[in-house]
Amino acid sequence: MVLLHVNFASTAGALHRKALAVVMPSAENSFYRALALASITLLLLVAPACTHPPAASTGASSIDCQGIVDGLVSVRTSPELADGTTYTDFLNGLAAGTLEGFDVNDYFSVLTHLSMELGYTLDYVYDYGFLAGEPILYARPVNQAPYETYSAFAESEYPDDFPDIQKLRHDFTAHIQADDTPEGFLELLALRTMGSQFYLHWHAAYHDAEIICNQATLEALIAERRYSRMAFPPGVLKKARAIDFEPVIALDEDTVTVRLVTFTDWGGFIEETTILNRSFPHTILLQEQRVLVEYDCGIVY
Repeated sequence: MVLLHVNFASTAGALHRKALAVVMPSAENSFYRALALASITLLLLVAPACTHPPAASTGASSIDCQGIVDGLVSVRTSPELADGTTYTDFLNGLAAGTLEGFDVNDYFSVLTHLSMELGYTLDYVYDYGFLAGEPILYARPVNQAPYETYSAFAESEYPDDFPDIQKLRHDFTAHIQADDTPEGFLELLALRTMGSQFYLHWHAAYHDAEIICNQATLEALIAERRYSRMAFPPGVLKKARAIDFEPVIALDEDTVTVRLVTFTDWGGFIEETTILNRSFPHTILLQEQRVLVEYDCGIVY
């Protein structure tokens, strides 16, 4: 009789094995030795696939954060207006479901570490009123017809408890899957933050948070408003230039923590820390914001 015990543990990226064997009499020894070796080999092949890799923390120095942000913005096409059609006509057409804007699924042509859940596609309706207008992104089954209007969407998706606009702007990511890389989770948070910032009308312009990837991004932001009424005061400049903007993505066994710095004209530079499920669906478990440098552009809609 052979008693075999194999214990597996992951340490410093290596799989360590510890075996205890009580050897049988010689007549049966070769048979049980072969059986034991086969069992160990099978366990070695199967065990690593059952868990995520060891925890890792990645800074954006190895990730093209600015490329992700620039790519996300670049796919938003301006509407092609027919002769005699104004931009207001276009927004009214979007809201009524009689006109179409750009295809939001084009985001995935640049956010290459993301994909829709199998059987789903990304879409949007346009919420348009006298004081504001903005797209509301949502995921729908591919065999379900798109909603033509915002009211039809709201009545169907939120019949009992209609959420606030902040929730509406982010719920669509529930059916988007990252490829379990740091780049994938950064792309997911970038899409969640900036994905619905197109065709914004009037009060919806407050929805302007953008990810600041590094000092070069900050300096470009400073330069583009240097001679305008929105120029940063010296005190804001000094504090902003002391910020470490590099995103940090920490992959643990079950969760992912992403630390970003965003900027909004109505709030300033804000550190956002998000903890989400590593496995799909990537449910947001915790999100915290901390104002690093306060700023307000002074424009009131």
